Amino acid sequence: MINLVNTQTVLTFDGEKDYIDFGRNDIGGVFAQGSSAFTVSGWVNPYELTNKATSYGTRNVFFARSSERYSDNFEFGISETGNLDVYIDESVSKGIKTFGQGELTIGQWHFFAILFNSGQLTVYLDDREYSDSLRGSSLNKATSSITLGATLHKQVYFKGQLANISVWNYPCTLAQIQTHRCGLIVGDEAGLVAYWKLDDGQGTTVKNQT
Repeated sequence: MINLVNTQTVLTFDGEKDYIDFGRNDIGGVFAQGSSAFTVSGWVNPYELTNKATSYGTRNVFFARSSERYSDNFEFGISETGNLDVYIDESVSKGIKTFGQGELTIGQWHFFAILFNSGQLTVYLDDREYSDSLRGSSLNKATSSITLGATLHKQVYFKGQLANISVWNYPCTLAQIQTHRCGLIVGDEAGLVAYWKLDDGQGTTVKNQT
């Protein structure tokens, strides 16, 4: 697969109070209480990986709804060894799962996709696929802001670059995941609720390309 990310224009997070705040937003209902299915995919290029973690154990958080500790339902981050941390507060329990074999190396672009389907988790990291399951089948209630590049809970920030982050209201198929990876998202696909290319280059607003 070809990496189509233009590294010259992609937004860079400096790891020091640098993040995007989407406000108290369910993102088309995907991260609302009772939601049982979603896909989040995109490209990530970590510049530094530390062992600082939230209370749930998520490190180097790059996408989350957890800035207020008791009003959270997900955190996605990268461990200091280059694996993907996925924390989900579902309707039965709170749990973190770590996926990978150290694929998410520093200074290189990597593709990821996280699929949640009624408690089943499927994760794609570059060419590898992983799966696991949770006890509950839907997300718990959360009202805190959705943030990209950090979570304000425990002040855990991401240092590196993100690009082509897409959010879907259903678990995408493997064939669809491959189109995400190839950069073939148009913006008007059924079920696509957010698509942030993060290549605006200037200003203080991130455009949703849907």
